[in-house]
Amino acid sequence: AEQTILYGEQPLPATKYTFSMTSFPVTNIKKTMREYFDFIHSYYKRTGWRCTLVDVGYRIFQDDKSYLSYCRDGEAMTLDPVTNADDGWYPYLKEYNEFCAKRGGRPLLNQTPVLTRGYVSRTYRGQLDEFNNTYRRQMDPNNRFLNVYLKDLMDF
Repeated sequence: AEQTILYGEQPLPATKYTFSMTSFPVTNIKKTMREYFDFIHSYYKRTGWRCTLVDVGYRIFQDDKSYLSYCRDGEAMTLDPVTNADDGWYPYLKEYNEFCAKRGGRPLLNQTPVLTRGYVSRTYRGQLDEFNNTYRRQMDPNNRFLNVYLKDLMDF
């Protein structure tokens, strides 16, 4: 069998792969996928950049037990672009995240680079306040586990 990604003894940055994970309600996934295909084709025509690997997706059942679940409101499907770690990735993600935000996409917070505070606060609405006030302050009163990235992203 052939490998999709060929790793050398000491991989160069361009031989590594990276991805982003965002979920969408299953009720709108067909429309969202059509719009995503239009988005990636348009982005490629405009910039000459595209993901170098096959995108993936997962069906995720509702998880209403986690405050910061990306499928707390119901069953979801993910659209996950995958690519080599090259210079075009972060500019692409900026526009991809905007695309997702406009369609109610919920990022998996620890797997989605280039997020903005506005996108996260709109997407996770009251969940962030509930998490911060109910658990984080109680379990971590001295902010030992609150790094600079999360503090800025979640406005804690």
